[in-house]
Amino acid sequence: MKITVSEIEAPLSLPVSEPVGEDSGLIPLTPATGRIDITRTGPEVHITGHVEVTIRQVCSRCLDDFSQTVHSEFDLLYLPAEALRGETSHELHRDEGTVGFYRNDQIDISDILREQILLNTPMKPLCSENCSGICPTCGKNLNEDSCNCMPQTIDSRFQILKTLRKEH
Repeated sequence: MKITVSEIEAPLSLPVSEPVGEDSGLIPLTPATGRIDITRTGPEVHITGHVEVTIRQVCSRCLDDFSQTVHSEFDLLYLPAEALRGETSHELHRDEGTVGFYRNDQIDISDILREQILLNTPMKPLCSENCSGICPTCGKNLNEDSCNCMPQTIDSRFQILKTLRKEH
């Protein structure tokens, strides 16, 4: 969904329901839904809102698939890209992390939603806080059953380090 900036005369409040493409690296199970509020002051566009989507994840400990709902609240300011014209570099200040730029008098809401979802997706997803993972020796999922593997032995090249500890 694209918004034409010059056509925003009064504050807008829009419900959103957008498909999240698998090109984002996510496997969506539901469309991204939520609400956005848009206000314009001259060339500046202020966008606030929330979005949520359920995605399929792979647990980083046990490698099982699970579904997870990702929520995002956002507060963004958009300026015309022409504001940077002529600048070869621009140093970002602490409060500029939520500033974006638009071109050709249009803002793509789908891009904003996808970005917010990606920013709020965990880097190391876990199926549960107490996930036991997999056995490094036999590969059995320790959430489903225990294994009888012996603890790993110390590599013989590092055996000398055990004697150093006893001496001190």
